[in-house]
Amino acid sequence: MSNGVLVNPQLVINGETVSIVPNSLTLIVGRGTKEVNVEAAGTVLNTVVSDNLEDAVAVVKFSMYFDVANFNIIEGFRSQEGTLTVEMITPASDNQDSLTQTVTNGTVTTDIEYAFKSQGTFEVEIKGAQAA
Repeated sequence: MSNGVLVNPQLVINGETVSIVPNSLTLIVGRGTKEVNVEAAGTVLNTVVSDNLEDAVAVVKFSMYFDVANFNIIEGFRSQEGTLTVEMITPASDNQDSLTQTVTNGTVTTDIEYAFKSQGTFEVEIKGAQAA
């Protein structure tokens, strides 16, 4: 098993490799949160754990530099609601292992704010089915 840090991810959306700002990719896997409650039988307390599936949605976030090509890529993806497949392929820093996570049924959910300035960046958020 590798102990290398996961670095330099490759982001592939619908089969197209997308260039991103280094160190900007994040993933919420989308397993949902756990709700923990207590029930009582007299003075005996028991915990009850349940899954909150309302938030069982994967979230992929990343930044891109603002140029014409990146603008066109993201605006094209914005029109493909519920059909994006996002793959994150991340080698470990020791080059011994890698991690691949895939989010399907994705939609660009952000109303993107494009910064018209030197070295301008913009943030992208895609939500979809649980990462696998």
